[in-house]
Formats: sequence, structure tokens, C-alpha cells
Amino acid sequence: MAHSGARPLKDPVSLFEDGQERLVERAWAEANGYTLLDLSDDYVPYPFTQEGPHRPNSYRARYIDLANDRTDRDGRPLPPGRQNHLELYGIPPSLGALRRRFLADRNNRRCFEAVNQQAIAALDVPIVYRSGRKAERRFLRAARRWKAAAARLLRSRKLRKAAHVEATKQGSRVLRAQRRAAARLDAILAVQARLACEGLVRPAEPLRAGVVSWYHQKAMMRFERKHMIFGWGSLQGDTRAAMQRTPLENNHRTLMRTLRERVATGLGVIEDGTVPRSWRNSSSAGARDLLGELTQRLAKALGVTTPARGLGFLLKRSATYFRHRWVALRLPGLPAYHGPHMDLRVVINRGDVHYDFPYDDKGRPIPQPKARRPWLALYVHHRERLLPLVRWSTTIGGWRTEVRGGCHYWKYKNSEVGQRLWKYLVAGPVWIPPPGTPPRSLVAKRWVKGKVRFVPKQWEIGPGYQSAYGLVAALHTREIRRRGRVEDEDGGIRTHGSADYMSILGRHSHGCHRLYNHLAVRLVTFLLAHRHHQRMGEQPLKWRFSFTYAGQRIHFSRSHKGYYFRLVPPVGVTVTRGRVLGKAKSPIRRLIPKVGGPGGPGCIQTSTASEAPLAAPRAVDGAAPRAQTARPAHRDPR
Repeated sequence: MAHSGARPLKDPVSLFEDGQERLVERAWAEANGYTLLDLSDDYVPYPFTQEGPHRPNSYRARYIDLANDRTDRDGRPLPPGRQNHLELYGIPPSLGALRRRFLADRNNRRCFEAVNQQAIAALDVPIVYRSGRKAERRFLRAARRWKAAAARLLRSRKLRKAAHVEATKQGSRVLRAQRRAAARLDAILAVQARLACEGLVRPAEPLRAGVVSWYHQKAMMRFERKHMIFGWGSLQGDTRAAMQRTPLENNHRTLMRTLRERVATGLGVIEDGTVPRSWRNSSSAGARDLLGELTQRLAKALGVTTPARGLGFLLKRSATYFRHRWVALRLPGLPAYHGPHMDLRVVINRGDVHYDFPYDDKGRPIPQPKARRPWLALYVHHRERLLPLVRWSTTIGGWRTEVRGGCHYWKYKNSEVGQRLWKYLVAGPVWIPPPGTPPRSLVAKRWVKGKVRFVPKQWEIGPGYQSAYGLVAALHTREIRRRGRVEDEDGGIRTHGSADYMSILGRHSHGCHRLYNHLAVRLVTFLLAHRHHQRMGEQPLKWRFSFTYAGQRIHFSRSHKGYYFRLVPPVGVTVTRGRVLGKAKSPIRRLIPKVGGPGGPGCIQTSTASEAPLAAPRAVDGAAPRAQTARPAHRDPR
């Protein structure tokens, strides 16, 4: 019943309509057709939930701490005022953290008002980082050089003002160049001021006025991560557009994206309008941005449809308001094909494929243009029709570095073609480096006690958002029958999230199919919401690995390989051959020595060894659980 003040409510939730809030009982809201949505600060998508103390999900607490700006990726407390900007890595801020961001930027508005926004708007070229002292200072040096040239021109003409020179039309080229260089320098100075106001400049990484240094580049990349911009830290495109918006406008966009992810993972909605309208039956499903429509309905109910209203909504709520907060609202019914157990299918189209070796005998790259990039599509079979729900960009394998006996080679890492199964879904997967992984890729330089040292990339092993497998993964397996038992054959291929978000649209993987982390979380959450499954929990693993690099001993160890779910029955996956271009029509199986790579002449293989066939698919650490007999379908209670 609605709150009347007569008695305390049992299990109250906040009912929102057109920005107005009232407390009602959960049972009353459900009985009257309202949709319940969890907006709590301790919210996690379903893959990161746990079922009692006997099946803990160890990454759940870390996810909550990251979303609430309490700790960094390694679990260390964040410095006061520091924020995690992890949307690009699949972890949106909690609403409590976002409220603090709104308030911090509002309280710092004088700093933002002092930024020369006109200079950023008037910029005529992209500002791109280039390494090297001269390259970093090129805009500063150009401004000083042309300023001196303009001063010499005025002195030579015995004139005081540039307008007098332009009136004579002699020397105006110098003055135009001087104004252009000065405008570019002003834009860089304005950008650096904006970065400082955003709190993105680190004390240990100070910016030099007008210098596009590596520290400047890192601050720009923090700006992009804060506002979920896919870029390299250059002042152009979406990054420049965000620089020209007010902090309030940018924060409101973050609020809308956060609400969008809550709708996606909280209600099990995935249709985001990415399916081309030219696809068969797309108008009945994936060509419609159902996720966007529901997010707009949620924003209207909360009363946060504009930046000003979003700020007002958060200002009216206390710091603890979102600690535990469920809301009820009127939403339209989901499409008829939605249900507790949907007949889902997956197609991964590999697009244009080049098997030819991409380098000449001098190590120079050979162009291999591709018109068709790989993509992943999810379908539902409903009423004798196959309806496409989403189509997302992904990756396939290609030529990658492999180390054998201390020698570096090129090896083609193929993406398996044909029919596979998504039987096992993993939250917080652990990546075990396969044999041949270059040691340099497993270490990073860090300043430790006044010295530069190499430290193990624990974050790349996982679990965590920067794991090589991202936040979630779906294992590609095949079922084979041996001695009356159904066993899972695992070739080590995964569909998984990726922290290397800029690689999705242009680079190769080691054979896996990468997705943006936030899309991977949406996908796995949707599968668990709409397929019968068993909760298996964290799968134990005894793994220790160490090696010596640059005179230092590097150690890794893990006790589990992620939190597993088992789909019953599995979802079928078809990986197409794609369009094979070039002379080679099948993968080159031999190792090819890298030109200039470590090892010298002793690394060159004989022709017999070079043509050795690839090993058959085998189980690897972090693979599917042990072989098991087929079991009847069982839906995990929620």
C-alpha cells in the first residue's frame, strides 16, 4: 500500500512518477504492475552475485568498492578526492559516487569558468602527442618563434601595431602564422587548465605549460575515461567536443549512461539498436533501441531528463540515500519474445581474413586492407522466426609474438571455425599465460623506493577489469562422448571482455573474440537472466608461476579461476569462416622468426620443425571444469 503515515511500511521502496517520490511497500508495487529496479550503491550485476557463504564470489566486494570510489584496482584505498573512472572498463560509478562528482564539480565552478573555452572552440588542428623533447614542445616553440618573427617585422617597418602591417599587405603572412600559432598554444593552455579543474593532473606527473608531454597525454586519457570516450588522448573528435561542454553537461551524460547500465543488467534488456535495419526481422527486435527507450522512461520518472534537473535530483538526496535504494516505476511491457528461458543462438562472423604473413623480409608491414570487420550477433528463435537482438564489433586471431627457447617468433593464432557451445560463463575470470607468452608482456615498470623496478602484472592475470579476459568470459567448448561420458573439449578460445578497449575495432587477438567490457557484462547478464543455469561458484586452481626478468624474480599464483555458471542447455555458437583474402587460404602453421628479434641465428628453425602441425585443442588452466556426464536441465533459483 502507499505510505499514509499510519504505520511503518514493510519492505519500503521509492515509487517515482514524473520526478515525484513516495514510499510504498514492495509487495503493493509488484501487485499493481510497477517495475522494481535496484539503484543501490552496493548493486552488482547478476554474474557478480553470490549464493550464501558456501559459494562466495570474491570479486563482488572489489566491484562495489571500485564503483563507489573507495579503492583502486589492487584494493588500496583511494586518496581523498580521487575518483575511479571505470566505465570504459565495464564498471559504472554508483549513484552515490556520481552524486559526489556532481557536487565536487559544482563547488569547483569558478575554476571551470576561468578556462578559456573560446580557445578550445577555435582550435584548427588536432593536438596529438608525439614523443621526444622537440616534438612535445613543438606548439610552444612555434608560438615563440612566430611571435619573435612578428616583432622583428614590426621593428623593421618601424610600426607599432600589426594592423598597420596588414594595411600595407606586406608581411601579413607572418602575422597570420603568428596568430595561428598563438591560438594553438592558447588552446593547449586552456585544455591543461581544464584538466587541472577536473582533478586529472597527478602531483607526481605535473604538466608543463604549453608542452604536450607524456604526462599531458596521460591526463587527457584520464579525461576520456572519466567521460567514456574511446580515444588515444588526442584533442580531436569526441574528446574535443567533451572539452567544450560544461562539467554539468558531461556529468549528466554519465548519469544517463549509469542508468542505462542499471536498466540493462537489472532488467535483463540487451536490445540497443545496433542491428542494421537491412537484416531480416531486425525491425521486430534489434533495430529498436529498447534499452534507450526504457532509460528515457526511467529518467522521466526520476525527473533527471536535463542536466539541471539531474543536479537538482541529487542535491535533494542525502549522502546515504543510495546506500540501499530500490525504486518502483511504470515501464511498458517487454517484447513477447522475452522470457525466463529463451531459445538463444550466437553467430560470430569473422569478416575479412588474411592468412598471409604480413611482413616482408626486412620486417616492414605489408598492407592487408579489410572492408569487413568481425562481428558478433545474438539471436532469439521465437514463433518460427529468428530475431536478431544485437550486433557488436569483436575480434579474431592473427599474427602474434610467441617465445620458444628464448627466441621470438611470429605465429598465426587462429580463431576456431564451426560449431561451438557456450556452456560455461565466468565472472571474474583468471587468465593463465599460455606457453610461449613473451615475459616482457607480463611485467611493468614501476618506481619503487627510489628505483625503477619491474613488477608482475597481477592485474592482467585477474580477476579484475584489467584482466586479459576482462570482467566476464564465455568459454567456447565442444561436447564429445568418451566411454559413456560427455566431456568438454576446450581449445582455449573465449568470448570475453577486454580492458584494451581501443583494440576492438582494429587489432587482432590471440584467437579469442573480445568485446567492450560493459557489453560483455550486459551479454553474460542477459544470458543468465534468460537461460536456465546452475551456479557452480569459484572453481579451485593450484597455479604458481615464476621467472627471472632483468635480474628480478617475478612470481604469480592463483587459488581459483573465476566464478562459474553452467547454462542448461548450452547456447549454440556458430563461428563463420569469413571472407578469406590473399594467397594463403588456410592458416600458416609454422613459426616464423622475427626480423631483429632476440636469439640470433640459433633461433632459425629447420624446414621440418617449421612445418610441424599445430597441437590438437587441449584443456588449459582456466578452462572448462572436469569432464562430466550429462545432467538434466535445472534452473538456478534466484
